[in-house]
Amino acid sequence: MTMLTMGPIGQLFGIFSILLLVFLLRLIHLIRSTHQLQSRSHSSGRLQTCKLTILLGSGGHTGEMIRLLSGLPFDRYTPRTYIISSGDSLSRFKALELERLKQAGQYEFLEIPRARRVNQSFVTSIFTTITSLLVCLRFISIKPNFSPCLVTPQEDSTDEQACSSAVILNGPGSAVPIALSVFLPRLITGKLKPRLIYVESLARVKKLSLTGILLLPFMDCFIVQWKVLQAEIHRSSLYQVLYRLKLVSAITFDGWMV
Repeated sequence: MTMLTMGPIGQLFGIFSILLLVFLLRLIHLIRSTHQLQSRSHSSGRLQTCKLTILLGSGGHTGEMIRLLSGLPFDRYTPRTYIISSGDSLSRFKALELERLKQAGQYEFLEIPRARRVNQSFVTSIFTTITSLLVCLRFISIKPNFSPCLVTPQEDSTDEQACSSAVILNGPGSAVPIALSVFLPRLITGKLKPRLIYVESLARVKKLSLTGILLLPFMDCFIVQWKVLQAEIHRSSLYQVLYRLKLVSAITFDGWMV
């Protein structure tokens, strides 16, 4: 009786299939862990500083983010890293204006390649998005928390307290490579930091943006600014199933934030 043997191509396909299955199982486990994680209250008597990273996505997205940040106590959320796309001098100017107004804590800028330019074709945008992702991975993953901690820890504090961090994103497409560069290292480290926070644009009243849809499974906190939008999402049968399986984030509404 003839024995069927698997050729080199079949063996490679089998190995690839196994690795892909392991990757998907690990990804699903981390997504579920992200949404099962409950915030812990700190019993410390003093406020802790939080290293904050903010995406300024140009145009209206930058305007909304600046208005959102204007309500934060900068002496607590320090140092701050502003991520801007290459050539976006207006977003840099807006951030500098806000910093001059606040005059608290430390800040820096991180410039990344644009994930997609205006009127750019879908095919070429794949390559620019990959380039942007690689740059983000370098500064977010390879260089933990973008750079060595800029806060000088107090004598009774720990490095973890001084360098704890969160990443705030909103609607532009450049949020996708940034979010992935934060989330993908969790597959290796298992650490659910930095925390990912997404604030949907005020212009989205009844439907999520494409960026919001893509990032919904990966966010630690997902915020919308219209009650009707929250209700529309909650009515979706697909969302209800995915939410029960802990594969998407809860949708939070807390009024207008910008």
